[in-house]
Amino acid sequence: MLFYGIEGKECLPLFDYLQPMEASVAFTDKVHGNESQEELKAIIKQLKGDLEHLRSDMNDLRKDSKKFGAAGYSAAQHGIEDAADKVYRKTRKRVEDVRHDAEERTESFRETVSENPIASLGVAVGLGMVIGRLLK
Repeated sequence: MLFYGIEGKECLPLFDYLQPMEASVAFTDKVHGNESQEELKAIIKQLKGDLEHLRSDMNDLRKDSKKFGAAGYSAAQHGIEDAADKVYRKTRKRVEDVRHDAEERTESFRETVSENPIASLGVAVGLGMVIGRLLK
């Protein structure tokens, strides 16, 4: 069915571009200008019902998209928290390893000084002289 638009040009009705809606097909198939008032009222009532159903579907879609968005945000937040926790644990372990290594070296140095006190005293005096010369 064709309609005549601006300047008498033939054009399809707007509803024909919206084929997925059953109501639009029903509307364009039934409206020819000679329908009774009752038939037109029934068509309009059907269109209003379809529009209300479409609004309801759009609201459901909006709600679902918010849920999916919130779920994605929550998953990303948990991922970030897990990564931060992993970095914290690795850093803490590394600090503990360095502390343990420093304690072992300190203990080893003390044992060396205890086993060789005269050699340690000679090294300390020699280092003191070198540092004193450098600072002058």
